[in-house]
Amino acid sequence: MSGRYWLAVAVAVATLAGCGQSTPATSTAAVTSPPPSIGVPAVPHANDHGSVTTPDGRFVAYPDGLVVRFLSAQETTVGSTVQPGNVLIKVTIQVENASPVALPISGNIYMRVYYGSARYSADIADSTKSIMDPAPTQVGPSSQLVLWQTFSVPKAEVPSITVSPSEWLLGTTHTPYTFTDVGSVVTPVS
Repeated sequence: MSGRYWLAVAVAVATLAGCGQSTPATSTAAVTSPPPSIGVPAVPHANDHGSVTTPDGRFVAYPDGLVVRFLSAQETTVGSTVQPGNVLIKVTIQVENASPVALPISGNIYMRVYYGSARYSADIADSTKSIMDPAPTQVGPSSQLVLWQTFSVPKAEVPSITVSPSEWLLGTTHTPYTFTDVGSVVTPVS
């Protein structure tokens, strides 16, 4: 066979080899992705949820030293104007970083609150008094940080509230976790 034949085969093989590679999708919309987590990629923990009415359900610990603890949920009147039939619920969690590397926090969504059997997402209250100000940007190495956020929830759905640390806090290598039975420990406004 001629040299031209082998040259044509080599060009065809090289061209086809590039066909299996993916091309990044492009969009005119701004795309924001959660930040990567620190340390070694976490191994999934044994459970993806736990009841805050039990000692073991009030926290989740990851192999790289990240621990997220549910501290409290309470009705509040501080924050935005609430829609009729809704209440404001202030949720507080603690993040412990036993790693020697700082845990970055991108944005100011620390957790998500869900309610109802369909797990509707609760709205974050829209006032500056409903979120920490200034918003922290990291949890330092070998330290801890208390984070809180206020959500608007239909009053009738308070018993069904669950809380999940957000992807902005956990990053992409920590498996998600949901604190259940939060509604049963909500402290009413005094």
